[in-house]
Amino acid sequence: MYLLKTSYINITNSVDLQDIGWWAWNKTSGAKISLRAPLYRPIKDTYRDFGGRKLKATVIENWPYWVLRYPGDGRVEPTSGIDYNVLSTLGKKFNFTFEVSLTPDKLWGGVLKDGRVTGMVGAVHRFEVHLAINELTITGKTAPREKAVDFTIPYFLESTTVISPAPTKILSPKSVLEPFKAEVWLLLSLLTLAMGPTVKLFIWMRKYFLNENTEKDLSLNDLTFGMFKPMVVQGCMILPLTWCLRCIFVSWFVFNTYVFALYSGVLTSVLSVPSYEKPIDSLYDLLDAIRHRGTKMLTVCGSNNEYLFSMTTQKVYVDIWALFDYSIGCVKSWDEGVDKVITGNYAYINSHMGGQVRANLRGKRKFHFAKNEYNAHGYAIACPNGSPYREAFDDVLIWLMSTGLIQKFSNDELLKAQRPDVIDSESPEPFTVLQLQAGFYLLIAGWMIATGMFIVEKLFHKIVQKK
Repeated sequence: MYLLKTSYINITNSVDLQDIGWWAWNKTSGAKISLRAPLYRPIKDTYRDFGGRKLKATVIENWPYWVLRYPGDGRVEPTSGIDYNVLSTLGKKFNFTFEVSLTPDKLWGGVLKDGRVTGMVGAVHRFEVHLAINELTITGKTAPREKAVDFTIPYFLESTTVISPAPTKILSPKSVLEPFKAEVWLLLSLLTLAMGPTVKLFIWMRKYFLNENTEKDLSLNDLTFGMFKPMVVQGCMILPLTWCLRCIFVSWFVFNTYVFALYSGVLTSVLSVPSYEKPIDSLYDLLDAIRHRGTKMLTVCGSNNEYLFSMTTQKVYVDIWALFDYSIGCVKSWDEGVDKVITGNYAYINSHMGGQVRANLRGKRKFHFAKNEYNAHGYAIACPNGSPYREAFDDVLIWLMSTGLIQKFSNDELLKAQRPDVIDSESPEPFTVLQLQAGFYLLIAGWMIATGMFIVEKLFHKIVQKK
């Protein structure tokens, strides 16, 4: 009789043998066999149960995907996160536990031009760990990562966004002129200047044709400034004594009332609801901001975003990357990038989920997320080339997505990042000095013009006296 054994990986991750039955033969009864398990099972079925093994996973501290703590002795312990929950669920399904470690370079990694494989991808490629799971992007069948490792199906899909400082209010000294366009101001000025001569013309016509001189004491100067007062809502001291002049005055006063109502209403809205600087809502806006507003682009070193901008041939990506300052724009972590946005004129390239949770923690109202996102991509688990358990993982990952559990994991992390934010009051904000600055500028301009006119008059009087 022969004992039948089959090989397996034991709980210490070593190859071992286990009894599965026996086989015997004699001349009378022939061969007999007794099996408690099949001699051979498909690889996919073999890894339905890891028998309590402990797998090694490489990660990067990257909330909301992994939250880690460091108890000492170089150990790393995960506590929560989207990918933590995904790997924990796989462990329950396949009967394994796991321990995590950080790569020395703390990068996602890929294949360099000299053939070296860096980061988490490199650790999997060199069989130092069993898998890597941490917002790890599949870069395509022809890209370096896919040449170094095997990926599961993508289990989490999202797009990339541009995070910039929230647009600031624009309070321009020209706000006092903004209610009307230039041609309207020009027309109003001409009409005001023309009203004095118009009234003077009617007075002359009455004197010439009717031999009446009822307004004999009104000079052209008095009439011009008298017509100007209604324009700035001041009382008019001129009292017309004839009906033709009364009609002119009434029409002029009604016209000024209409103009003033329009002007004051629009000016109030301009000052109380100011305009904002142009936000960055697309890659084209980002390119324009870099070129004309001095914006600096930020991205995490060694991430898929750096690879995308440096390798793609699409014009907007090429143009942006040509202006990228590596010494300023390359940050070492997602948190560093978000923190830097608050400090100055920076635009941070980040996946939407990671950016959203970090912005929530710091006060979402401080940031602006581009309306037009790009580069939809998927996150997957990196396994060694030829990994026998990759297909088994695929089945459970499909189940996790179809049941909505992965979405639940992400929502749970978003809830942790919720912070009470200041809500704008619906009542109008009180005016500030900045909103009144245009009036002060006009007042100062009037003083300067008056000073200039005084100097001109002084010079004119000197010339007359010399003569």
